[in-house]
Amino acid sequence: MSRLAVYENRMGKENLKVSAYYRSDYIRLQELKTIVSVTIAYGICLLGSIGLRLEYILDHLMEIDYKKLGIMVGLGYVIVLAIFFFVSRILAVRRYEKAKSSFNTYYTLLEELEECYEEDDEQRGETKNNDNVTDV
Repeated sequence: MSRLAVYENRMGKENLKVSAYYRSDYIRLQELKTIVSVTIAYGICLLGSIGLRLEYILDHLMEIDYKKLGIMVGLGYVIVLAIFFFVSRILAVRRYEKAKSSFNTYYTLLEELEECYEEDDEQRGETKNNDNVTDV
């Protein structure tokens, strides 16, 4: 019983949340979070880069090849997104499998605890019935 309490208080909270999802739903949710996060981070980095080079950009506004620049920015975004996407997918699969196996162990311990309670109830029921019997 103490193992169950330790599990529930430490890693059980996260594992119980993870095990509430189907495998594909959990993985897709993590992928979606990654896509949104990478897009925001890439945008912030892009704005920072523009801010650092703002003087150069304003001085050469008419000379910049915007098509080439757009292709480079887009290609960079796709490469960064692909890297983070695949890493996120691998981590999500591992995290889900670990949580699921841990949850299965937790569930087995819960079944054992339930059996102990049932045995205890049966023993208490037998002693109550024996107390009510009187010798004639």
